[in-house]
Amino acid sequence: VLKSLFHQLSTAALQCFDGARDRLETITELVEDFYLMIERYLRHVPMIVIDAPTLLPTLQLWLDVIFVQQKEALGAVIAFILAVFEPIGDANKPARMHRWHGGCNAQHGPLLRPHALQVAPGLVIAIFKLIAQVPTRYMQENMHDVLEAIRAAFPQE
Repeated sequence: VLKSLFHQLSTAALQCFDGARDRLETITELVEDFYLMIERYLRHVPMIVIDAPTLLPTLQLWLDVIFVQQKEALGAVIAFILAVFEPIGDANKPARMHRWHGGCNAQHGPLLRPHALQVAPGLVIAIFKLIAQVPTRYMQENMHDVLEAIRAAFPQE
């Protein structure tokens, strides 16, 4: 039931985003709800998200939604970004240093890695473009955590 519901909701939301990429500020509630939903699914039933055909398009959308200025929507996006990159980073560490991320942990890191690796370079570029535009205070406060999570996930890249 959860898998079917996830696929239906994520597919419908991604279709809405496809038609509104240039005006995401007008649908910040959808951005917030979508990324909170996916972050919760990743935390509690990670394999539903990891196996979903909507995972890569969801990650690719980061390149646009990172520019949303509404605090709650941006908070949901950042929470999901960290929920993806932190288990990947933990998988690079000895087992005794792994953190607990709910249901998604270091064992899921290698499964998330190839998807995140496709998007990470573009996300870093988008973050630096955002820096040049003077980001909101909330983004300024959280930017370090996002960049550090990406660096920890891909220390050799």
